Amino acid sequence: MAARGWNGTPSVRLVLIAGAAVLALAVMLVESALTASAQGARITTTLQPGINRVGWAEAEADVATLFEAIPRLDRAYAWDVAMRRVRWVARDGSGDLTTLTPGMGLWLALGGTEPFAWARFLLPPAGIGLIPLREGWNFIAWAGRDSTTPGDAFRGLDDVLLEAWDWNATAQRRETYTPNARANTLRTLDKGGAYWVRVSGAKRWWQFPPRVEFPDTFTPARRTELRALVDEVVDFFARHIGIRVPGLTFQFGTATPDGHCGGYGNKVIYLQQSCFSARAHEYSHAIQEYYATIEKDGRWSSVWVRYEDSQISPRWMTEGVANYWSHRYHDETSEQTYDDRIMADIVAVRRIATRLRDLERDLSIGGDVHANYSLGTLAIDWLVNRAGEAAITDFYRQRPSHPDWQSTFLAVFGMTADDFYRMFEERRARDFPPYARVTGSVRGPYARVAGSVRGPGGEPLEGVRVRGDRVGADGENWQAVTDPDGAFGRPVRPGSYRVSFTNAPDDDCHFGWYDGDADLVSRGGEATPVVVGDVDVTGIDIRLPAAPDELTATLCARVEGVVQGPDGEPLRGIHTQLYRQDRLNEGNATDAGGAFSIMVPDGAYRFSLSAGSCRLGIYGADGRRWTGEGQQPVVTVTDVVDVTGIIIRLSRPLAELCEP
Repeated sequence: MAARGWNGTPSVRLVLIAGAAVLALAVMLVESALTASAQGARITTTLQPGINRVGWAEAEADVATLFEAIPRLDRAYAWDVAMRRVRWVARDGSGDLTTLTPGMGLWLALGGTEPFAWARFLLPPAGIGLIPLREGWNFIAWAGRDSTTPGDAFRGLDDVLLEAWDWNATAQRRETYTPNARANTLRTLDKGGAYWVRVSGAKRWWQFPPRVEFPDTFTPARRTELRALVDEVVDFFARHIGIRVPGLTFQFGTATPDGHCGGYGNKVIYLQQSCFSARAHEYSHAIQEYYATIEKDGRWSSVWVRYEDSQISPRWMTEGVANYWSHRYHDETSEQTYDDRIMADIVAVRRIATRLRDLERDLSIGGDVHANYSLGTLAIDWLVNRAGEAAITDFYRQRPSHPDWQSTFLAVFGMTADDFYRMFEERRARDFPPYARVTGSVRGPYARVAGSVRGPGGEPLEGVRVRGDRVGADGENWQAVTDPDGAFGRPVRPGSYRVSFTNAPDDDCHFGWYDGDADLVSRGGEATPVVVGDVDVTGIDIRLPAAPDELTATLCARVEGVVQGPDGEPLRGIHTQLYRQDRLNEGNATDAGGAFSIMVPDGAYRFSLSAGSCRLGIYGADGRRWTGEGQQPVVTVTDVVDVTGIIIRLSRPLAELCEP
């Protein structure tokens, strides 16, 4: 790190330019060349006689700390952004600067004629990365990566940054950076340096954003989309746990060292195409390692931690905590609710008889790794319900203070691991016991789901479509149509399903969800899923409040439009989907003319397009694609009035939009 000072003759000058609040300070103005060699979080700064400009990127401390660490320090100065003036302190204690705060920029006046090597740590515990900025000029420390470009350093300040500058003592000139300017002279920010930053409003500056790496095949648009997803997951954990893990790298499109499609190790999150949705799960592992191995001075441990070897936590806990946070993340950011995912975990766990205590070191025990992950997740869900969500993070915070994970578990959760295993298995046997083994076809075991649909007068209704939408990853979606007696029945894979009813034959108007009695509920969130195990599920009997045709006319409207290519050509086979927050999902594919028509009840819907496994984005009723900024658009159906005339023209050919 090479920080810069001022040249000149010995004097003291304070110049405050009204309106800009720009401060120039020269005290015994002798050029200061600060050099540093950083190894991890440790940095040695060589202070020269005269004024040295540095950043305080450590925990809050009394100013006496500076004078103790630097014997020849005469004075220290800092900019008070609230008062718009300089504060100072001398070795004899005179002056009004009393406290060093994380992110504070400093001018240090070193006496004598010889340089002084000041060894310090610039990365203490997690909060240092969030540095508060006040409206106006801030003289602020940079604690991020050395030689960071302003574009990267200020990326989190895009909405408030007006300008930044630094003084180049060698060239005797100010070097500036202004967003979107054609020419900027400030090229890099150096670790441990201090810089002037002017912002239009108060904001906390996150100086340790993850590095994001892509293969050359990823388009600029795809890279922008994935960077936004990284920001989203980092912000999620900052809000819920209060941490942004420093020094991480996200590698998209890269296999893990052991060949898996996604994983975490040695401060790198690896995600291949099929694993992009695992970003919250893998980030959770980074948090576990950071808290459990951080040194007392705030540095990461230099050891690549392997959870199964070090036993930071048992394997079921390591993966269960990661799954728990992933469930919470998807609950906030997508239609995959936490309850849906927990229900899927229950269904998966009922396939196995493996004990939780058998999964302390190996999740492949019993041969069903997926179900074992789910077992760990249910164990964490039980712990959260008992001890609170903060406890599962506190476990990793306290882990370095205890000799083993068992003693940490006792300290945090107030019970021994043995007592926990006993209580959890008792709850498991009561609430979600393993299925009895059922021999079925090659495709696996089935159970029969059966019931009936009747009209308001009790008359049987033929031709009503019954739909079972699986909850989570287990089972498979299914459909049945009522016969002349109003009855339906079919074999179904074990799983958890939300059962709903629509008018056949085109799956048009959605009538509602089954909730355990004869009357339908209109909101999916109010419906209790039907759990299919190894025995038949019968008695799914419902009574419609009116005839199907009458319900269609009074409940549903159509959302219609066309999907076109960049030249206006109609696109066939594009899947259109309307999703309502209560889990109502309706959609179909465009026809030969690119047209779509979806019948839905009143409500606000997220409208998305896809082509096979390629997501084309979310669109508004005006046909515009959501860029990820601002509020997500919705298509609103009100008073059963059709929404028509939606024209969506894709910006590029499908072949380009769907490449990695």
